[in-house]
Amino acid sequence: MEISSELLQRFFDGLCTPEEEACVKAWIFSHPDYLSGVMTEKSWELFFNQTKVPAEKTKEMFSYITKHTRPKRKWSNWAVAASIVAILVSGMLYVEVSLQKAPLVLSYINPGDVQVVAGNPLNTEKRISLSDGSMVILFPGSTIRYDSSLLNKRDIFLKGEALFSVAKDSTRPFCVRTKDVRVTALGTQFRVSEKDPSVTSVSLFEGKVVVKKEGEDKGVFEDVVLNPGQEFTYNKRSLLVQVDKTKQLIESSDLMVKYDLKPEMIREILYFNNQHLSRVLSKLQEQYNVRIEFRPGLTDDIRYTGVHNPKEESLEDFLNRVAFLGNLKVELISGVYVVSPQ
Repeated sequence: MEISSELLQRFFDGLCTPEEEACVKAWIFSHPDYLSGVMTEKSWELFFNQTKVPAEKTKEMFSYITKHTRPKRKWSNWAVAASIVAILVSGMLYVEVSLQKAPLVLSYINPGDVQVVAGNPLNTEKRISLSDGSMVILFPGSTIRYDSSLLNKRDIFLKGEALFSVAKDSTRPFCVRTKDVRVTALGTQFRVSEKDPSVTSVSLFEGKVVVKKEGEDKGVFEDVVLNPGQEFTYNKRSLLVQVDKTKQLIESSDLMVKYDLKPEMIREILYFNNQHLSRVLSKLQEQYNVRIEFRPGLTDDIRYTGVHNPKEESLEDFLNRVAFLGNLKVELISGVYVVSPQ
């Protein structure tokens, strides 16, 4: 769907259909800077009239955005508002505090998935970065289809041929599905091809994958587990399944170097579901090999639900965002991150 200025105006006026609203939210998430060119004072007022954000929290958000914006030029109120809208729409900011001294809940709101279809009409490979940190090398004439956020499940529907470098996430398997097979991985590098309509092949280079029958005749073969250096081949006509040493290892290794697909460079995306802030900070320490200190009991009443994608924000940015929501502050002292009350 084309995102026009008229469609954006309808969105801020609350006149979009549910489908249009989902598309615009996904577009704003990917293009927050464009808001400054389309938002007006009226858009700002309409948005916040329709969005349940307390007045005092609005002031805090203005203060935070202004403080964390480089002073390259003077920002008008609507430009600052645009940044806040980008945060709200992208699902990064929501605070709910009970009057009964219940725990503070910091929540990530999923803005709604949009189905993405990416094709490669070129005569060379095409690199595609997914929102979960995984990368795809799409071969000429091939197409993939997937949900934009990959938040709930990581299913990629493939027609043709592609090489995958999968970001590790032990809680959400990464599935590549063709008409005939489904390949499931947690974090690995592999290649799937169905260029020949009667033959599907899976080549594994690192990690481990499980190949299952997809579509009709699911009982044709048992699940097949591949180890590095093995290639699975399924012939639809003869119903023959073979597992041999991969023939594509050298070619695909060259592609990994060409497109800089090094697994050690891919940090794990962290997903938190109503977890104590102490657990969130502990996971960050493990991920980044840093020390994060906080006073015992400080985080007992704070829970967090959300996502940290290292490819999209730094550790410092994530800590500052969580601290802001929890009315805390973060300081880097002698190489140690110290979390304390405001």
